[in-house]
Amino acid sequence: MKNFLLFSLGYLLFAVAVVLLTRENGLAPLKYTWEWSVRLIPAFSQTVIGLMVFGLFLAFLTRVKSLRSVVLSVILAFLATVVFQSAFSLIKTSLPFIIPFFADPFFARLDQLLHGGVDPWIWTHRVAEHLPIDKILPTYMTGWAFPAICLPVLLAATDNDQARVHRTLILYVVAWAVIGNLFALLGMSAGPVFYDRIFGGERFADLTEMLVTSGLKDGILGRTQEGLWQVYAEQAQAVGSGISAFPSVHLSVSTVAGIYLAERSRWLIPVSVVLVATILFLSVYSGYHYAVDGYFSIIFICVLWYILRRRNGASKPSDAVSELTAGSRVG
Repeated sequence: MKNFLLFSLGYLLFAVAVVLLTRENGLAPLKYTWEWSVRLIPAFSQTVIGLMVFGLFLAFLTRVKSLRSVVLSVILAFLATVVFQSAFSLIKTSLPFIIPFFADPFFARLDQLLHGGVDPWIWTHRVAEHLPIDKILPTYMTGWAFPAICLPVLLAATDNDQARVHRTLILYVVAWAVIGNLFALLGMSAGPVFYDRIFGGERFADLTEMLVTSGLKDGILGRTQEGLWQVYAEQAQAVGSGISAFPSVHLSVSTVAGIYLAERSRWLIPVSVVLVATILFLSVYSGYHYAVDGYFSIIFICVLWYILRRRNGASKPSDAVSELTAGSRVG
């Protein structure tokens, strides 16, 4: 976890430089991000403490790692995550000021080509008519936050497999910094829900109408999307802000979490598949993403995981009971 913290600090310094070089009033987003980071610590403290207690319980049972080491690892992991997320947010909100949105027409056409000439959001809304969508939607809006924020802490508190921890942290960093910053910059796109505002016309007017008639526009989803647009238009900074569609960070992080669950226990593989499939479905249904945004993220993370696993070796998925007693040592 020390290396993760050091990387996060370097990532933050780079993000600060990006903001100061690309934003007209770079100090304002830096100030806001600092205040947000300070608020994030108490906001997630109960979850972090809960994971720490669980890790201490495992350490006590197995005697593999000292209680002091568990506490130190969890603290380092959480501090590193706060710094890392602050850096990611700073860079993401700055991307449109480095390269304007340009790739949406290409991704919109590619989406149609891959789905029989039909925009995939149409299919998702047809399917949603037969689903309890109001109960599923929070998975995308809030439920996703746990693996997104707390996965490194979970690793620090409960995982004794150093190779798996190292591999998962690499995937976690790539899911955010490489996919969410670098690749997003190379394929700057706003997504279907913002397409007409960026490029004009009525290419996704039917999607906008569907979001209104379904009630999504007036709910938390619509308010969140409108908030993202206001932050972009005002060149401001806000928690979870920043518009970029390709590739999907929701899917890259969910895939990392899904792979990790599958590695911990084969019994969790169905949970992993349902998690990734649900996030993919909702990302298209909400209009945030083209389907290809999610496809790319899933494939890239899976291929990288395969390469890392082949190169560094990996423990095979084990049953939940044996993993529970496997200890909590973290490198």
